[in-house]
Amino acid sequence: MKHTKKTFLINSAIVLVAILVLSSFFLFKEKELTDVTLKLKWLHQSQFAGNYVAKENSFYSDEGLNVNIEPFSFEEPTISAVAKGDVEFGITGADELILAREQGLPLKAIAVIYKINPVVAYSLGTSGITSPQDFVGKTVGIERASDGTDINVGILYASMMNRLKIDRSQINEVTIGYDATELLAGDTDVSTGYIINEPHLAMQAGHEVNTILMADYGANIYADVLFTTDDMINNNPELVEDFLRATLKGWQYAIENEEETVTTVLKYAVDSTREHETYMLSQSIPLIHTGDSPLGWMESKEWEGTQRILFEQGILSRPIGSELVYTTKFLEKIYSEEEEEEEVNVKLSWLHQNQFVGFYAADQLGYYGAEGLKVDLHSAGYDASIEDRVINGDDQFGVTIPIDLLKKISSGAKLKAIAAVYYKNPTVFLSLKEKNILSLKDLEGTTIASIGSQAIIKKILLENNGVDSSNINFVSKQYGLQSLFDENVDLVAGVSINELQEALEENYEVNVLYPSDFGFDSYYNVIFTTDELIKTNPELVRKFLSATLKGWEYVYENPEDSTGFVFEYDARLDPVHQKNMLQSSIQYFKADSSQKIGFMTKEKWQKLYEDLDSVGELENSFDIETVFTTEFLE
Repeated sequence: MKHTKKTFLINSAIVLVAILVLSSFFLFKEKELTDVTLKLKWLHQSQFAGNYVAKENSFYSDEGLNVNIEPFSFEEPTISAVAKGDVEFGITGADELILAREQGLPLKAIAVIYKINPVVAYSLGTSGITSPQDFVGKTVGIERASDGTDINVGILYASMMNRLKIDRSQINEVTIGYDATELLAGDTDVSTGYIINEPHLAMQAGHEVNTILMADYGANIYADVLFTTDDMINNNPELVEDFLRATLKGWQYAIENEEETVTTVLKYAVDSTREHETYMLSQSIPLIHTGDSPLGWMESKEWEGTQRILFEQGILSRPIGSELVYTTKFLEKIYSEEEEEEEVNVKLSWLHQNQFVGFYAADQLGYYGAEGLKVDLHSAGYDASIEDRVINGDDQFGVTIPIDLLKKISSGAKLKAIAAVYYKNPTVFLSLKEKNILSLKDLEGTTIASIGSQAIIKKILLENNGVDSSNINFVSKQYGLQSLFDENVDLVAGVSINELQEALEENYEVNVLYPSDFGFDSYYNVIFTTDELIKTNPELVRKFLSATLKGWEYVYENPEDSTGFVFEYDARLDPVHQKNMLQSSIQYFKADSSQKIGFMTKEKWQKLYEDLDSVGELENSFDIETVFTTEFLE
């Protein structure tokens, strides 16, 4: 076929049109964005500046996202909106997220914005009130929910006063609104609110203001956390990562360009003023960008501390495993942290405290790292038993009570103890002196409060010592020593390293019954894993146990230097109580200095087996040698 110039031009034009059409197609495809909605914790203001910047500066669209930013609404609160799937992401307080998880909502934090909580107490400069101790004899206004219950302001106020041991009965505490009205009117001497907001209202009225940040007194809860659903994290992780990356970029830009950022904020906060939004942003930045970790980074100790505050105040009914509430996997990927070590998860039998100090020592002294392990120590939670989590593979190792381990094995579980951290059980039974309970016989006709294995120990003691339990009333124990002062309770079960220590610290006059004085003896805090892991990866078991026991030996030899390790895992603990707990625990690590920590014998396991069998606590019989192994100890 002969090609003329005209034919060539026609063909070239067709090709050019095709190229333009294809180019337009791909350009159109590149501009397609995924619609995502972020619901805020409150109304539009500088508190959310990083999100506005990420949207207006195209950081979200650069990640392929079209983000709609919605303010809080009472018609559909943020947590409900995310849980129901009406919006993809939300911002809320760490305390609210923990409580939502307790209610069964599958929500999880992916980053923190305010690492330091802005909740503050403030007074007029002329008042001379500059510290919490000055509140005594004064009227303090506390911001509360519309139904009168404490929100995070009241929760942190209570935590601060409890930590400082200030008698609140000497303070006139009243409920106030969400501004400085009561303070300016003279109805309060001190008001509470947020350092990024209410104090500025008093300043605008012409007053100098004293501010008392509650976080400075150890009362801190992550204020704003970015969260989504478990389903989004598991099934759409790329979208979560893209959204978080753009958000962090927005906050970094906001921090570096404050004046420009306020202009951006005012596109959203249309009813506010430049002066107020400038103040709010300037006060927020030190609480967001603390300099000790990257923007958005979350620490386990802060989540554990928040849980402890809620639990101790009776707001949280039961502990929650912190790994259920937050994840750092997206932060780790964004900040490109290399995972060269083998990850190991360990579930403890209770909240972080110094009864687990050897694990903390092994971690912080680098013993795990020296074995090539990255060990995450998780506190107890209600989602599943420690034994079930290990069986299901959520954790490779667990720390539990021997009674619970034997009961689980009797139901058919293939688990095995590899070490006993405490060679002796520290369970005790406490009563007020005036109850005059000095022996097991004195228990007849009484009411006893206990939980878990403590109730089984009581059954064993009564059975083995011929005490009639038919007229003894058993009730569930409240947290700590609360049940000790319940007029309907005569005796409270606890452990000598915790509840007894607390009673001694508070100078309570108590009588103590030690189960060991009545023939009961067992290990405590045993480390266990599955038969399968021992069979398939004995080297991992060896490395983990070697480093762990090295940590415990260090603590045994250096107790004074070890008491502070725990605060890396829970920042809200009482230093005096933790020091006393460690000192009283030392006696349970070894029978004598020649014994190695972790040591176990068949005879001691057999005795516990027989005690449990005698009170009908075992479903099926089994060979006691299947319960434990000393091969890694040897």
